[in-house]
Amino acid sequence: MSTTLAVTTVPAYLRERGLSFAPDDHWTVQQLTGGVSGAVYSAFDGVRRVVVKQSLDKLDVEDDWSAPRERILNEARVMSMLGDIIPTHSPAALDVDEETLTLTMEHAPVDWGDWKTELLAGDPDLEVAAGLGRMIGSVHTATSEQMWSLPPDDGAAGFLGLRIEPFHYAVAERAPDYAEAVEGVADRILSTRRCLVHGDFSPKNVLVAPRTSERPRQFWLIDDEVGHRGDPTFDVAFFLSHFALKRIRAGHDRRAQFDRAGHLFVEAYEETGIALDDRDLSEQIGCLMLSRVIGRSRVKYLTEEQKERAFRVGGALLTMAEQYDRSHPLEILSRDED
Repeated sequence: MSTTLAVTTVPAYLRERGLSFAPDDHWTVQQLTGGVSGAVYSAFDGVRRVVVKQSLDKLDVEDDWSAPRERILNEARVMSMLGDIIPTHSPAALDVDEETLTLTMEHAPVDWGDWKTELLAGDPDLEVAAGLGRMIGSVHTATSEQMWSLPPDDGAAGFLGLRIEPFHYAVAERAPDYAEAVEGVADRILSTRRCLVHGDFSPKNVLVAPRTSERPRQFWLIDDEVGHRGDPTFDVAFFLSHFALKRIRAGHDRRAQFDRAGHLFVEAYEETGIALDDRDLSEQIGCLMLSRVIGRSRVKYLTEEQKERAFRVGGALLTMAEQYDRSHPLEILSRDED
């Protein structure tokens, strides 16, 4: 069998791995979209659904962006750790194939969706925002005192190749006026090795149950391949940078809801025991917002005018421009209106 999976070869692969559960073993397979780092398939044998993920050499973006496929093994290790810390918010790994670099995992209920879709519709759920703050804060606090490792380097190489180089260093190269500030932020992030950091903590990687009268809504955190021992502020900044871009896209009548959700997220996070430094958080959000406009992974849902605004706000956050000095980053985001 080819080591590169396709819709037509996934059933035979799953049989070979002993992952068939239905008596007649009749698989239905479809390729999932939305990610850039791997080929991902949803497979159903009539009894159980699974997700099959195989990492790609070249990520599916406009720029030339490659990364070692072995990062899928790092994802499996991080998923195992999260399963111990936040078992109700993380899928279970079912099989790790080191030869083909493929991970098979638990499938979310079919009526769940990604939170990014709700945010793009201008509809941030306040309870989910707070729950996400508590969840990622619990991961950071639970691992800050533990002795653990993600062989061979605590995930540092993957984080450098998949985040710092394409996000921060790309901005430094393409926006020379900000290069010194961006490189200083990157150096600070890379020198911090405090706890388990997800590294891709964005709304697209949060799967949520549908809205019903039942509360709280269930949700999962997925796509753990950039997990590493690092700077907890990066996860918070990464999330808020995505949140800020969705806020820019939303109409004026929805921005107050985004502001409230952002504050609830930060408040719930800090209640877990980790205090955020406002300036550090601002600078990190600023770098990431700039990167989504001119970096290797550029945002696709903003108009050109909105991208210009995102760049302006990102620059203000990064440099803490005089009119924003000593302000909380969320206040800066809410103050910069059209």
